Amino acid sequence: MKKSILFLESVILFISFANAQLQTKSVSVFKNNKAFFIKSGTVSPTGNQYWLTGEIPAALFGTLWFQSPNNTIKSVSSNEQNIETQGTPVNHYEILKANLNKKVILFLGTNESAEGVVQSFSDDYDKETKSYFTPLFVTIKGNSLWQSIKIDDIKRIGFAENPVTSVTSYVKKKVVTVEFNDGKSQPLNMMYLEDGLNWSPNYLLELSSENKGILTLQAQVKNDAEDISNTDVSFVVGNANFKEANKLAWLVDFLPSMPPEYYDANAYSNSVSFKSAVADEAAPPSPEGEGVEGETSEDLFFYNLKNLSLPKGSRSQLELFRAEVEIEHVYEANLSEMIPYNLENYVYQIYASEDPNAKTYHSLKLNNQTKYPWTAGLCFVVNAEKGSKKPISQDLITYTPIKGNNSLKLTESSDIKVSQTERESERKTNVRKRGDIQFDKITVDAEIKIKNYKAKDVKMNITRLVSGELLKSSADWKKTDKINYSNYLNKTTAVIWETNVKAGDEKLIKYSYTIVVRAN
Repeated sequence: MKKSILFLESVILFISFANAQLQTKSVSVFKNNKAFFIKSGTVSPTGNQYWLTGEIPAALFGTLWFQSPNNTIKSVSSNEQNIETQGTPVNHYEILKANLNKKVILFLGTNESAEGVVQSFSDDYDKETKSYFTPLFVTIKGNSLWQSIKIDDIKRIGFAENPVTSVTSYVKKKVVTVEFNDGKSQPLNMMYLEDGLNWSPNYLLELSSENKGILTLQAQVKNDAEDISNTDVSFVVGNANFKEANKLAWLVDFLPSMPPEYYDANAYSNSVSFKSAVADEAAPPSPEGEGVEGETSEDLFFYNLKNLSLPKGSRSQLELFRAEVEIEHVYEANLSEMIPYNLENYVYQIYASEDPNAKTYHSLKLNNQTKYPWTAGLCFVVNAEKGSKKPISQDLITYTPIKGNNSLKLTESSDIKVSQTERESERKTNVRKRGDIQFDKITVDAEIKIKNYKAKDVKMNITRLVSGELLKSSADWKKTDKINYSNYLNKTTAVIWETNVKAGDEKLIKYSYTIVVRAN
C-alpha cells in the first residue's frame, strides 16, 4: 500500500509542475462577456500523459481544443485525482503526520501519557472511493515498547525537538488528462472561449471649436475569468457569432458556473488608463488617430495591446485611441408618422392633421476619418472651447465604419420651433372596394413651418414616414420606400428634408401626396 501511495504522490507532484508549463499567449475580448484564450508550452508527459489541474478553464461548449504540432495527441479526458497540497496542520493527525519519525510525548489524560517516535498510522486511504481520510490509530516506538494509540484520545502533543509546521495533504479534484502517443517532451497548444471577461467602449468627445473636436475611445474592462499577466490582449469590434457557446464544454462541465449578477466592488482591484483622456495636450492628435495598433480579420476589427496584465477580479480603463474629428451641427425634427392601419380601417370623411410642437434635437454629425472603426458605445460630450470643460450630454455612438459618419444626439433645442399642418384638397370617391367597404383616394396638402430663434444660421433635417404616393415638394427631399410587409393599400416612404434656416428667419416647406382612405 505504501508503494502505491508513494507512486501516487510522485504523480501528483508532477501534476503541479506540469500545469505551470502552459502559458497564456494571447486573449481576444468581446463585448458579450466572452473571451478567446490561446495557451501553449512544451510539456514533458509521464507515462504518455500530461495532467492539467489547478485553474482548469471554464471553456465553453465546442470551443475547447488541444493541439500538438507533431500531431501526437491520442485522447483528452477528465476525471478525479487526489491533488497534493501543502499547509499548516489543523488537527492532531496532521501534526503527527508532519513529524513522522520524530520523538513526541502524547498526553492522553490527566495522569496518562505515552512517549516515543512516530512510526506509522492505520489505514488512511479508501481504495473503492480513492479518497483519503483521517486514520484511527497512530503507532509510536518507545525505548522498549511499541504502542498503537487512538488519535481521538490524544489531548495534547509535546515534542523533544523543534516540530515541523507544514504538512502534505490531499484534496480530490478534477484533472484534465492529455494522452500522447509517446512520452517525449513536445509542444502543446490549448485554445478556448470563456465567460467572465468583458469590455465596454466609452467615448469622450471634447468640442474644441465650432467644427472640430477630440474623440477618445477608452475600453472599460471587467475580468472575472482568470489572471492575465504580460499577455497580448485584443479588444474586438464587430458582431461575432458564437451560436452554441452558452454552456460549459463537457470535458469541464464539473466546474461551477459564475452567476451573471456576480459583483462585489470591494473585492476588485482597479487599474487606470496608461494615458489620461482629459489631460491637457500641447497639440491635438491627428485626424487618423493616435493609439494602439489595430487589424481587421474578416468582419471583425481588433485593437491590439501588448504585454497587458489584468488580474482576475480587476477593473481597468485602457485608452485605445484619440483623434481630431470634424463635426457638423445639425438640428433634427421627426414629424409624427402616419399609421396605415388606421387609414384603411377607420372612416375619414374629411382628412386633416396637425403636429404643432415637433421636438427639435441638436445633434452632431461626426465623420470617421480615423484608421479605426468606431464600435457602438456611450459618448460623453464636453465643451472645451473656452478652456474649462463643461458637460453637455451623453448618448450612444452607433457603429461607424472607417470613412463613414453618424449622428450623435446632444440636447433638445427650445430655440427652434417646428410644426406641420395637413388638409385634404381633393377627393375621388369609390376608387376601390373590399366587400362592402368603399375606399376613396384623397390629395393632401401639407405645410412644415420652421422658426429659428437662434442668433446663428442652422442646418435642419426634417424626417417623416408618409403613407401614400408622394407628389411634389417646395424643397428638395430624399425618399426611401419601406417594405410593405402587411400588404396595406398605401405604401410607406421615409422622407427627409435637409435645409438651412438663417438666424431669426422662418422657412416654409410645402408638399403633397395622395392616400387611399376608408369611406364607409
